[in-house]
Amino acid sequence: MNIKETIKNITAMLTTKDRILFESYPDFTDNTRMVFDEMMRQKINEKYKFVWIMQDESSKQCPEGYNVSCISMHDSNAYRENAIHAKVIISCNTIIPSYFKNQPSFYLTHGIPFKSVKNHLYLRDGTQLTHFLASSSMTSQLFAEEFRLPKSTKILPFGFPRNDIFYTNRKGTLAELLKVEGKKYIAWYPTFRNHKDGNRNEGGNTMPIIFDQQSAFQVNQYAREHDVVLVYKPHPVQDVNYISKLNLSNIKIINDNFLFSHNLNNYVFLNSCDALISDYSSVFLDFLLTNKPIGLVWEDFDLYRKDIGLVENWEFLSSGCEKIFSKEDLLQFINNIADEHDNYIQQRNAVKKYAHSNNGGLATKQIVEYIINEVGLC
Repeated sequence: MNIKETIKNITAMLTTKDRILFESYPDFTDNTRMVFDEMMRQKINEKYKFVWIMQDESSKQCPEGYNVSCISMHDSNAYRENAIHAKVIISCNTIIPSYFKNQPSFYLTHGIPFKSVKNHLYLRDGTQLTHFLASSSMTSQLFAEEFRLPKSTKILPFGFPRNDIFYTNRKGTLAELLKVEGKKYIAWYPTFRNHKDGNRNEGGNTMPIIFDQQSAFQVNQYAREHDVVLVYKPHPVQDVNYISKLNLSNIKIINDNFLFSHNLNNYVFLNSCDALISDYSSVFLDFLLTNKPIGLVWEDFDLYRKDIGLVENWEFLSSGCEKIFSKEDLLQFINNIADEHDNYIQQRNAVKKYAHSNNGGLATKQIVEYIINEVGLC
């Protein structure tokens, strides 16, 4: 340990630990937000300051509540000042390790790996992360390998807090929300192909299947004829300029701001839909908990697997999903949903048992109780 680290650790020992740090992306969402809300419900903020580390510097939003504040991820001075006072750090997008020795740090992650993350989401040598949340005991080894977790990191197989919603009847009224009537609503959640900042391109076309105007109009017309509404929610970093310009009746585009303005989160919305279309995004593995059909758009599968890489057991993880390689396959999937035709129920159940702990929708309470007891928040 160098002199700088020694001084930091000594300083930390002498500093009051009076706050809890939170992080997610988008800001104030996902597993961390569920933990934050439960801690607010338990009034832990009356004893500790709650500080959100914001990714979006332009956002004017900060969760309301007593003893709650926000800082920028890019303000190193503000982060250092708060981290040295933090009783615990809780994140789910950026891996935020312990700032000083023996400081508890919890990474709640944001999905079961399907795309391999070994090359860009992992702990550097010597970095301390005390706890890592897994979706189940059977996926713990997958997480350990993909994130290159040191043996000192405790893996907690409680399941993801955000998935608790799938065990409830919380739903939105989609016809009213989207301003279009449909017999069936299919959520379409692709992973990104082209980063809006231009620094990463993954896969082939900017958008799968409906990458040109003619294809988009044809799919829209087929969906309208079958009384099906496709709700396309691009990845937060996806460039969506092309599709946003089209005025389609049965392909609706939404984003996180849309959901926020209607007091919904991603998983309440997904729980309201009749099926899901995705691709290599981990959202399809969470959606297994709904027991509803899933289609995976794989028109750029070979390219994606070669360039980005998938986890070793990708074939099993995707075995309960209908594969969509072309526009014709997409139309057939729409037809199957309209006719309530589902051939993959047994396969999905097998993957679900592997991927998710049988927590009955109590993951949030379990992880919060663990943090309280482990860290000594009460």
